[in-house]
Amino acid sequence: MATHYRSVHYLRGIAAMMILILHTVLMGGYSGWFPQLGFGVHLFFVISGFVMYSSTANRFDWRDYVYRRATRIYPIYWFALLFAVVVGMATPTLSDMLLIGGSRGPVYWQPGTIGIAWTLVYEVMFYAVFGIAMALGRWWLAPIAVIALVVFQSLLGPLEPYGNPIILEFAAGVLLGRFAHRMSPWLLVPAFILMVLPSGEVGSLFRAVKLGSCAFCLIGGGIALERFIPDIPVLRVFGDASYSIYLFHVPVIFALGSAPWYVTTLPAIAVGLLAHRLIEKPTLKALKRIQPPFQSLASS
Repeated sequence: MATHYRSVHYLRGIAAMMILILHTVLMGGYSGWFPQLGFGVHLFFVISGFVMYSSTANRFDWRDYVYRRATRIYPIYWFALLFAVVVGMATPTLSDMLLIGGSRGPVYWQPGTIGIAWTLVYEVMFYAVFGIAMALGRWWLAPIAVIALVVFQSLLGPLEPYGNPIILEFAAGVLLGRFAHRMSPWLLVPAFILMVLPSGEVGSLFRAVKLGSCAFCLIGGGIALERFIPDIPVLRVFGDASYSIYLFHVPVIFALGSAPWYVTTLPAIAVGLLAHRLIEKPTLKALKRIQPPFQSLASS
């Protein structure tokens, strides 16, 4: 199974840019503009589930999985959190630093976090659920566990943040990864239909199912057309830097005094690209050169 899809990589960069533009608009005081750009978060969640499955389906070692996930998500996040502290935005607690415990919700300027860290709480939770399922040799336990959490919250809740219906989108991504070879370009038709329909209230089951289904169809349709998708340098660059753009853009907007979107957009993009080039890439490269203790034992 292929582990890198150009279509998925491009959509990840597009998702990061959608969220960045949404936040420059909202924090610049134009709350009525482009609410559909929040779809970028839902794209990210489905892509995350997809990548988890497609990158581990052929080979899984739980120690390697934990090491790779931790080194991928935490170091650059801590750099972004430090930047947020320096500009006076964040006063993080230990749970903020570890991305565990309660979610603060999508409040972009709330002290203690970098704003979008609420999504990473779900991300880390899903890493744990999926890792346990794969360690048991039962990938399908991950979608079942996610559905069970949502059902439990709806019946007995609350389990915030872990029972929020938005986590269903991770399960959709896992299913997309499992059945990627069966995707059809016709999925783009329902994707665009769903895209223009009302999405419901933030946090609702309807919104999670509707936008998660839209993301599933859009990504699946792109995968089906993978062989026709050319190399587009600007989308490749944004895909490469998507995580840094995602992490750094809210503190940059905050540092600029939540100025109008036409003032903050380019600096937010520039800082994200520079963070990827000067911090994220060198850090990941250095961490890949470090041999974890369990690998040393396995090779001895």
